[in-house]
Amino acid sequence: MDGSLQILRLAPAGGGDGSGVGGSTFTRLGPLPRSSGGGGGDAVSTQASDVVHAVAAFRDHAKYVVCARWSRDGALLATASHDKTVALYSTAAAAADGDGAAAAAAPLRLVTKLYFPEAVEAVEFVGGGASGDPQRLMVASREQPHLVYVDLVDGAGYAQARVSVNANAWDAHVSFSVLGLAASPDGRYVLAATDRARTIVYRAGHNAHIRTLVGHAADAYFQPRAAWSPSGLTAFCNSQDARGVVAYCVAGARVVERAGGHAGAVRDVCTHPTARVLYTASYDKSVKVWTY
Repeated sequence: MDGSLQILRLAPAGGGDGSGVGGSTFTRLGPLPRSSGGGGGDAVSTQASDVVHAVAAFRDHAKYVVCARWSRDGALLATASHDKTVALYSTAAAAADGDGAAAAAAPLRLVTKLYFPEAVEAVEFVGGGASGDPQRLMVASREQPHLVYVDLVDGAGYAQARVSVNANAWDAHVSFSVLGLAASPDGRYVLAATDRARTIVYRAGHNAHIRTLVGHAADAYFQPRAAWSPSGLTAFCNSQDARGVVAYCVAGARVVERAGGHAGAVRDVCTHPTARVLYTASYDKSVKVWTY
């Protein structure tokens, strides 16, 4: 909330797997319930034994940070803020700055700040890896009729290209804001969570609406978020009304599961990169771990 970025390292204690955070309670539930809206059976709580170490802190934003994303190779970190800027940090730049001890103490260095006309709500890295496309940074600003793609190729000078959020590129009117972005596992597609109770699937770099996912609730006062399953076949969206999450079949653009279980609104969802595990974070001060 103070515009700072905290870099932490999780050091597993006693042979832990690094999946928890010291002092936090993680609740593991069973499989996602079938349209029941319930909590999915008995919950088992375990106390994690990991230790959190503060590695570095940065304060490059004038307002609170709303989103942070690592690049696929871990070389870049982007943060978005309502001060209308995106800060881009590099691990390579930090390593090149000095000796190993300095790099270990401050593993990132700010390489550039990008400025936008409105509050920035979301950033995401697309391309790279299996997609065969060059890696780019996507930026979503509130009440803008386009998404911005920032070129990250060396020597490109962080050139920007605008791609309409509307199915018709000539349409300059925008009736929604993109408040959350999530790239597919192969980097080719993007889930764009909006404040109009719909999540749009785009092909990276294109404006065509490949799929539109409706069945969850979200308005301008909510924090809509979305996440892909490792296979790319399922999408998860938090829902404002059910204090839970909705699972969609992406190919059919249909709801396949609904899950509740939180006492407060779910503010974020994410998935494990390889396992069939979903994490939900809520204003009820808990993180729940789901299998599906």
